[in-house]
Amino acid sequence: GAVHVVICALDYQKTQFPLTCSLDGRNMSELAQLCGANIHTLLNDDATVANVSSLVRQVGSRCGPADFFVFYYAGHGANLPDQDGDEDDGQDEAFCLVDENGKTSPDSWLRDDDFATLVTSSVHAETRILILADCCHSGTVADLGRPLWSGYHVVSMSGCRDQQTSGDTGQGGIFTHSLLLAVEGLSGRQQAYSVGEVYRETLQVKASVFSCTQDISIQCVPDDALSWPLVPPASYVAPLKRAVVASAAGGQSEERLPTLLQSESPSKSGHKAPAGRELAGPDVVSGKGGCCFWRRTRSSLDKRALAGGA
Repeated sequence: GAVHVVICALDYQKTQFPLTCSLDGRNMSELAQLCGANIHTLLNDDATVANVSSLVRQVGSRCGPADFFVFYYAGHGANLPDQDGDEDDGQDEAFCLVDENGKTSPDSWLRDDDFATLVTSSVHAETRILILADCCHSGTVADLGRPLWSGYHVVSMSGCRDQQTSGDTGQGGIFTHSLLLAVEGLSGRQQAYSVGEVYRETLQVKASVFSCTQDISIQCVPDDALSWPLVPPASYVAPLKRAVVASAAGGQSEERLPTLLQSESPSKSGHKAPAGRELAGPDVVSGKGGCCFWRRTRSSLDKRALAGGA
């Protein structure tokens, strides 16, 4: 069947809390293109609730029983007070989309309840569904525990648990880089693999390459045996590894590599994060109605592990 991919990635350049998520979006788009997928992308100011909802409905209507629907999001994630009592912790999760002016606030966010309703009302119940979320507070952002997902085969992988933050390297997210390195590793060894295999490989990559505390998470209905839909040629090399290899070969300044971006302290080589990307001030950004969102935090990377094919 066909693979239909919706990519939403936001840098928030018109806010006080910029990220580098459009790089994640381009990296995922590159993978999807290599796999022959049908790709639909919303970046930055185009990623409003209205546009995302319209695109999901449009793409979802094209998906048949043998197809895949993939939704990928990279950006800020949020907690909101639970509205219907379906959350054990009393908090909904949300994608921090923007308004027509490129600003983000609770009024422009897509709540997990609404996202679940949007996807299930737009995509055929026999279409296989994969949700990938590189953002904070994203463990249950697909809300797969809700009854409306009954009868679907859907897996959600996310950058962290609901109460955690996801790391931003300054050149894309830790979850996305780990995921793409995992796909590279699996594609070099086998021609097909499941989402569960990708998840476990991603955990191994994250543990060996990055120094961070976020727990990459998975939710499944009914299980993680769903086939991974984006299998590139065996020659595929993940973007982060290409950058490290190119730097080593060409003498590129280490200042430009995410290997040297730290969450709290300078790197061992003494370099600091580039100007304008330091996370100054409090990590929690409060909003009205008791909600808050976290800026994606920074973490260091082990270049030796990456160069060794982790």
